[in-house]
Amino acid sequence: MKKQKYKLPEDLKWHCIWLVRGHDRRVELYHERRNEILHGSPSPMVVDHMTSDGEVIGVQKLRGNRVSDSTASKAIMLESIEKLTDTKMIRAVEQAKFLIGADCSEEQRQRLSAAIWDSCVLGRDFAFDYYNIPMSRDTFYSRRREFLYNIAINMEFL
Repeated sequence: MKKQKYKLPEDLKWHCIWLVRGHDRRVELYHERRNEILHGSPSPMVVDHMTSDGEVIGVQKLRGNRVSDSTASKAIMLESIEKLTDTKMIRAVEQAKFLIGADCSEEQRQRLSAAIWDSCVLGRDFAFDYYNIPMSRDTFYSRRREFLYNIAINMEFL
């Protein structure tokens, strides 16, 4: 029996698959948060910093003639978005997706990437033959395991 490369424990494998399945929702939420900060009206307070959960800390309400530095407050809030766990998940999945098929031509890489993505999202409804990828089923699923393994590495699960 040959040893599988990029073997993950079952719970980690499913955790990585769920990171892929929730990726589009997290990306949409990320852009909503950024747009809210960038295009929102300046707040009547100065934000010193935020926690990794997005909770504002070090807020000073403005009184009198004091002018707030809305650009600095927005920069701090944008920086805090980059530190959120959701953003880390987005980056981990995108970095792993970027590595798919690095040894293939661009057209094959895109088809392989789409097939691996759909395989994770669709699960049992995924039809390997539909994608007409020039590789064996075993090679395809080996590359899928590598993709999930790279997500686990990027998320520091391993």
